[in-house]
Amino acid sequence: MTSADITVGAALPPLQISISAAHVVGGAITSRDWQPQHHDHARAIAMKLPDIILSTPSQLGLFCRFATGWSGPAGRIGRSELKMRRPVCPGDQIEIGGLVERVRLDASGWHWVLIALQMMRAEEMASTCRLWMAMPGDGGHAPWQAAADAWYPPEWPID
Repeated sequence: MTSADITVGAALPPLQISISAAHVVGGAITSRDWQPQHHDHARAIAMKLPDIILSTPSQLGLFCRFATGWSGPAGRIGRSELKMRRPVCPGDQIEIGGLVERVRLDASGWHWVLIALQMMRAEEMASTCRLWMAMPGDGGHAPWQAAADAWYPPEWPID
């Protein structure tokens, strides 16, 4: 994908995922989150949760997977904002979708794309996420080639 392919207001093709206990437990282990609500069903129930729940890093990881699947290997996520509203548990069918909210060119020649994403669970909003993603500009300079001192993702809040 190139910046010429990106249009403000364009919807991103949705991704459907069937959440399993392996997603929940594996995601928690990967991020070293040993809190019992991510692996112990009885403790999760005692905490008034419906089951073990998908962790914050796991949810953000799914949003990032979705965004980079859309952008292709040239896209680089620069900043994220996640809001979790409902727990996501094993057995849930989720759908991640979103749209392009803004595109802006910066001094380095990259196009910064703001995408607004949502994770739906049983027709309820489970989480929302906004991501700033850098895409190569017309010169083809890839964001992944940026030196550390040249990497300046846009700040929040967005004007």
